[in-house]
Amino acid sequence: MRDKGNERLLRQTYVESAGHCDFTPGEQVAAIGTMVDRLRTGRWPGTGSRAMNARAAAADPGGAAARYLPFRPPRFNRPFYG
Repeated sequence: MRDKGNERLLRQTYVESAGHCDFTPGEQVAAIGTMVDRLRTGRWPGTGSRAMNARAAAADPGGAAARYLPFRPPRFNRPFYG
């Protein structure tokens, strides 16, 4: 994304969870709703952990607590050739 000048189009959020694709219903609705809002308005709503946890809680008020957390993955240790 960065190399092609499209980094502003990318948002990444992280959930504190073991395993792959282990999201609560609220977390799923929050992520999809965030993408839909971006498509409808042309602007990203808040995508930080606090905003995403609030969005997940609103989407599933009686559900499991949302687990979005601030995280920045380490830089990939190999160059990308593409």
